[in-house]
Amino acid sequence: MPMQGIPKTIYSHRRWLLLAGVALFAAALAATHLPPEDVPNFRAGDKTLHVIGYFVLAAFSWGVLWAYGAPTLRRLLALAAFLPVWAAADELTQPFFRRTADLDDWAADMIGCAAAIALAQLAALAWGRLRDKAKS
Repeated sequence: MPMQGIPKTIYSHRRWLLLAGVALFAAALAATHLPPEDVPNFRAGDKTLHVIGYFVLAAFSWGVLWAYGAPTLRRLLALAAFLPVWAAADELTQPFFRRTADLDDWAADMIGCAAAIALAQLAALAWGRLRDKAKS
């Protein structure tokens, strides 16, 4: 039985979403640890790529927690605890692969996370209001 407010299709596929999320984090970790000569040129600034990358990771993480029915406060606390630590670990391990750890990169990661979480929360609020309006 789906949690209230979560569409049946999303609820019934939540395990696949979790698996896709794990794969997404693994791919991001691999991409951020490529040796410098193997990094493709995306024709975008480094900080822009950090914002976009962590926007995607945070948005997907938010969606997985939502699909599992995590209440808003628990969802936000989990993301606030996990994502900054993941991003810091990502930065701090890059020197092992001839990359540079950079506090500004971590800050760009956090900007992407904050934007994604804020937009996801607003979308959930709008979804809830539309759903409630349709019921009445």
